[in-house]
Amino acid sequence: MLEFRYCPGPRSRMLAFLMLSSVVSVGCNGGVSGHEGHGEAEGLAVRDGADTLVDVDGQDVTGQITLSVDGELELTVDFLDHDGDVVEGHDSYLEVELADPLIAGWEDHGAESYGGHLTGLTAGSTTAVFRMMHGVPGSGHADYVSPDVVVEVTP
Repeated sequence: MLEFRYCPGPRSRMLAFLMLSSVVSVGCNGGVSGHEGHGEAEGLAVRDGADTLVDVDGQDVTGQITLSVDGELELTVDFLDHDGDVVEGHDSYLEVELADPLIAGWEDHGAESYGGHLTGLTAGSTTAVFRMMHGVPGSGHADYVSPDVVVEVTP
């Protein structure tokens, strides 16, 4: 009885590798700089009008957000690359997560906006995490996640 076994040669393996590589590289690449509208954020600046309240460079956080109970801040967030330049996001939006939503509340300005209203609800301290999300709101993925930013609500 004659038995046939297929053993791929170097050319077949190389072709399979190249085909797989091209399929993988078509997906989102995590925000590589130069990819249209999808730069790589490495930090951020949180602003209240012209005043910068918080700067984040890598994992280093400078500043905090302070507001009073029933007070409101209209914040904008600039995501920054390693040179400190603003990253323009195409199909991206801001997501803010507060560790204790009983102390402060967040209402964003809507999709494709990097801003919103932060309201003081109860005196105390909490933290906020800022995410640059990419894709469809509700099912997107984070291209950048900030370290914890302190939010202090005073009486």
